[in-house]
Amino acid sequence: MAVKGNTFKDASGDFELHVIHYPAGTPIDPYDAGSVGYPKDVVMLTGKYGYQGILVYSSNHDGTITSYPVPSHWQIPADQASDPAFIKKTTQEIIDHASVVAIPTGKPNDVKQLIDVTVIDN
Repeated sequence: MAVKGNTFKDASGDFELHVIHYPAGTPIDPYDAGSVGYPKDVVMLTGKYGYQGILVYSSNHDGTITSYPVPSHWQIPADQASDPAFIKKTTQEIIDHASVVAIPTGKPNDVKQLIDVTVIDN
């Protein structure tokens, strides 16, 4: 969450940090045929509610992560969602626009607060 800031503290007290692990090859868009898969194992962090955002990343094991700009909601018109070539292009763009982000050292109290609200979904 260092990448996204600590605005989770502003939630109304019911914030949960959900953690989901996906292996390499998992489709980026799980809803539509033609999706490109993640090139490496990734972790998805989400809040309890959709408006709280999403972060999908893979660790580079060097103090950085690769952050993938995956949307929290897939809003693809039905005619395009049924077109595997369009889905492939759209999900490939997510891979192509991934960015490497340095992870700053966390503050112990902030880290503890995140641990206290973490829910491991798988």
